Amino acid sequence: MASMIDYSKYRFLVVDDQPMVRQSLRASIQTMGGFVVDVAQSYVEAIRRIRTVTPEILLVDYMLGDGRTGQQLLEEIRRFNLLPDEAVFIMVTAEQSYEQVVSAVELVPDDYVLKPFSPELLHVRLDRLIRKKMMLYPFFVARRESRVDDARDFITRNLLNPEFAHYKIDLMRCRAELDLSTGNHSVAEASYQSILDIHEFPWAKIGLAQALIGQNKLDQAKVLVDAVVARSPMFFAAFDLKAALCTRLGEHGEAQDILEQTSGRSPRNYLRKRQLAQAARANGNTGRAQQLMEEIIANDTTPGAVLVIDHLNLARSAFDAGDPLTAERAVRRAATFEVMDFSDRLTFTALFALIVPDEGRIDFHGLRDIWLTTPLSPEGFLDPIRAACAINSFELADNIALRLLNHPGVKTVFKQIRDMYVGGGRELQFREIQKRAALERITTE
Repeated sequence: MASMIDYSKYRFLVVDDQPMVRQSLRASIQTMGGFVVDVAQSYVEAIRRIRTVTPEILLVDYMLGDGRTGQQLLEEIRRFNLLPDEAVFIMVTAEQSYEQVVSAVELVPDDYVLKPFSPELLHVRLDRLIRKKMMLYPFFVARRESRVDDARDFITRNLLNPEFAHYKIDLMRCRAELDLSTGNHSVAEASYQSILDIHEFPWAKIGLAQALIGQNKLDQAKVLVDAVVARSPMFFAAFDLKAALCTRLGEHGEAQDILEQTSGRSPRNYLRKRQLAQAARANGNTGRAQQLMEEIIANDTTPGAVLVIDHLNLARSAFDAGDPLTAERAVRRAATFEVMDFSDRLTFTALFALIVPDEGRIDFHGLRDIWLTTPLSPEGFLDPIRAACAINSFELADNIALRLLNHPGVKTVFKQIRDMYVGGGRELQFREIQKRAALERITTE
């Protein structure tokens, strides 16, 4: 059947390190009527072209040379939202490496094409993908514009539409992801379960586990994640979620072990390395945390990738590891960032007072009311407690610690706060704060 898609309206990007392959793919696209074809021979050039002019269709070879892969390019695209949902991303790979490629991916492209392939095969695959994207386009736009009700209405209306029969699972996945992203965890649980009733997709099990975590059903989520890890040892998203669960349960050693394994298999995934650094620091492995943060800052070279919080995490890790010079350099580097959000500003103020107390104590004390009243994450309490101790403001430190011990997420950092007091020779004071926290909980219940 003749294609009804006008490929002359689409901008293509071909990414391959071999000139002959780029030329062949360009010719195949031209036989379909596609004439706007950009090419890139490397990962770096591809990122630059995508940022300059957004393509609608990408054909990317899995092996890009220079130690990079098409999978890493896809991860970077998703990480920085460089492409809209309606763009088509096809991975091109040799047949002998197909199984390895498919089993190792963390983010799945829209399709794979095995080399060598005919222009006709590529045409058929593209037709199918573009039709699907066109059918789902109203949902993509509504979600992008935060019109949640419109997005949900689109799914509900078309789940029973015969024209969408081939896209039922796609619609159900869109609904489940929408429920999860908007915090409707019990509804998301039901949405993912309805998908699993049809087929046990690993991604649906992970989605269900996330929905359970959102309802604090941690034991059920852990059983589910463990099952996915056992059956899909290369599905790294499952390992990441297992590590996050361990962190939430205060099992930082296991979280670090899990992330060490997966980071070893995905050495250029710097988001995972950040999670690993956090787990190592929470586990008391501060030297490893410092090493990771130095590696991230040096090698995560995509523009805008390294943020002020990365320098703050390096400062914290280096200080803990007994490297005050690196800690001071890192916190002063953080000070050069012109823009910090409220959370980063609080972290910076506390760390600066901790690492450079003579210069930082005044600003730190100026935020006294913030430390005692503003909602913080469990991790957000640790730096001001340490800073207050460092400048001998023990009463302030104890009052902040009291707030932390009454926080519902204190389990994730309990060992750290206890070790902080014990290491500072104030174990008895910590026990008194525990008693005060318990008494406050009793009187408010």
